[in-house]
Amino acid sequence: MKFRLQMLDMTHEDLSDFYLSAFQKDVSLWPLFLFRLVLFCGSIATVIASMIIMSHDMAFKYWFIFLTHWGLIFNTVATGLACAVSGVKLFTGLDSSINTLVKWYWVSFNSTITIAFFITAFYWTLLSDNEEITQELDFDPVLDVFVHGINSVVMFCLLVTSRQPTRVLHFYVPLTLGIVYMLFSLLYYFFGGLNPFGGVWIYPMLDWSEPGPTILLVVISALLMIVVHFVVVSMTLIRDAVTKSCKQSTVLPISDEDNGVSRNLYTVGRAVLLLPIQHIEMSAVKSYFVQEWKASMLTLEHPKPSDFYTSCWQTTRSSVPFLIWRAILFLTALGIVLTSMIIYIQNGSFGYWFIYLTHWGLMSILFATGFATAVSARCYLYGPISTEFKLPWYVKIYWTLFNIATPLAFLITIFYWTVLYEAGIEEELNHGLDVAVHGLNSLVMFLLLCSSAHPGRLLHIYQPLVFATIYMLFSVIYHAAGGTDQKGNAYIYPVVNWSEPGTTVLVVFITGLLLVVLHLVTLGLSALRDLVATRLINRGAPANPNEGVPLRQPVYA
Repeated sequence: MKFRLQMLDMTHEDLSDFYLSAFQKDVSLWPLFLFRLVLFCGSIATVIASMIIMSHDMAFKYWFIFLTHWGLIFNTVATGLACAVSGVKLFTGLDSSINTLVKWYWVSFNSTITIAFFITAFYWTLLSDNEEITQELDFDPVLDVFVHGINSVVMFCLLVTSRQPTRVLHFYVPLTLGIVYMLFSLLYYFFGGLNPFGGVWIYPMLDWSEPGPTILLVVISALLMIVVHFVVVSMTLIRDAVTKSCKQSTVLPISDEDNGVSRNLYTVGRAVLLLPIQHIEMSAVKSYFVQEWKASMLTLEHPKPSDFYTSCWQTTRSSVPFLIWRAILFLTALGIVLTSMIIYIQNGSFGYWFIYLTHWGLMSILFATGFATAVSARCYLYGPISTEFKLPWYVKIYWTLFNIATPLAFLITIFYWTVLYEAGIEEELNHGLDVAVHGLNSLVMFLLLCSSAHPGRLLHIYQPLVFATIYMLFSVIYHAAGGTDQKGNAYIYPVVNWSEPGTTVLVVFITGLLLVVLHLVTLGLSALRDLVATRLINRGAPANPNEGVPLRQPVYA
């Protein structure tokens, strides 16, 4: 079947294979469209960062001579066309409207994924270990390593999440692109083109002044591209086999008792813990995502207000234990903030306190624990929150602050211990405090998370991202206005130096991805918390049925 002549064509019977994922059982277009949109934005950001850095270091025109950059452009085109296929189908509903788009997307996908894997293999086997080459071609070492890995990661993610086939006879598509680049390099050499450093070659092993070795390399590269294409075909077959096996697995029901992510994730976790691997419930995962992708999940509503003022570890409805615990966390956060501020004031540098992301994070923790305490105190003084109406504004503010402060605290801790600490960079004017605040911040939010009962929601990722975007814009404005750090440097953090925009844009992009991952980690911790608490604690009916009476007053005489 694979070697029939018509398999050379870009035609396929079922167009839904191009806008639905292999892992979904329904026909919703949103999941794959949104995922493809993320990949497309990531590809654009990588291209922009690479262009900015190279134009900053040397003439921009040289950017276009490297095969790696051709690959980045094709990555962007492929993910963009993937978005277009899903988007046009989503908003028109007509298969006839995407016929041409599908063909263009399929061509770009077939060429790009093979080229991406080839470029990654070429870099890590020939270029990365050659010090002479890397010293001459590395415009930015971090970006250089990044683009030779992220290109393949993006295309691998696109392959795994898609459903369209990969045909053996389509190997001519990436091979054609490889031939086009080879001809370009040959013409570039004959017309006197140079690399950015004055050499007569683009890559030292592709030096047409020595045609013998170069032709041999071209032939070997062509054979390698064909092999890589076969690898892609094999990966496609494995994907289809895995998804087929998953779709045939036993179905476990998802409880609709709670719209929160934690309850749905708990069901998934319970399935994993209690069943053999061959019976793991894939439908539970699907149901979770179907539930979480609803537009209503963007809002700050929850059907069980008591989850915001009682702990998952208690069996009664009393808010007193949780009020005391939250007050302790609030006072801890307040103590950290005041100590940090006082030291800055004593050193006459209080104005600089507000420029650091760590201190923005400390303030978010202070407000999150403060509102948490206020919510519990309100319920202690005036009685439980009614379920007849929407959540009150102060609960929504607390929920938003919690969603921001938790992943942000984890991000700041990771950023400090992996980047700043080893570089000897300190934000606090006291070394002991500097170490303490970059550990206690995450500890406070971790303890608040583990002791709470309210859910986390997947679509609430926009909240920490908006906060991070505001800080990023602040750092841009601060730099443009001539702001400096305490030592007079024209940056707040050396890795977020807007006088070197290319590297900084890349750091911002990676940080954004890490923040998304940490939001997912927070959801996972919430699920694990609920799983353990449900197994250990039997949260039965409230001991006091009179829900309208303030908790500080006795109900029965």
